[in-house]
Amino acid sequence: MRLTLLLVLINIGVFAYTFLDLPHFIETYGFSSDSFAQGKYFNLVTAMFIHANILHLVGNMLVLYFVGSAIEKNIGKFIYLWVYFLSGIIANLGVILLPFIGSTVTVVGASAAISGLIGLGAFKLSGKWMMSPIRFIPIPMPFMVAGALYALLNFYGLFVLKISISSGGHLIGGFIGALF
Repeated sequence: MRLTLLLVLINIGVFAYTFLDLPHFIETYGFSSDSFAQGKYFNLVTAMFIHANILHLVGNMLVLYFVGSAIEKNIGKFIYLWVYFLSGIIANLGVILLPFIGSTVTVVGASAAISGLIGLGAFKLSGKWMMSPIRFIPIPMPFMVAGALYALLNFYGLFVLKISISSGGHLIGGFIGALF
């Protein structure tokens, strides 16, 4: 749980640091096809620690706390970090590859990395129960059910709602975690 708390604190610290000039930090450190083309490869990682607003941060950190704690406790720190960063990086790269997201979109947030943890947990801890925050209310459910609901919601968001949330990035991150 220490690693999960450390990641939560880093995300909160970065948000506090960037809060007063958030648009600048999103433009400078968020990930987009333009930033990639300009050689800002570090944005693949920095974007995972920038959040668009307080609600974005709180939602991500709440899910990270519950999902991350279960993963860290049952699978270990090494795999946790591998899945977290690899899912976030590959999902960010997916923004370039998914034409229906749009090439000018700038991606920020930890949700694709967290999606990787959800995908990992859905298969490695499928029968274990976890607290899944739904609308900020923790609800107990098996990891596999939480993972399936999460995937369905993101497919719906991607293909039906076509909302500004990176549902495609979430699905890519979850798929990478599931591969582990």
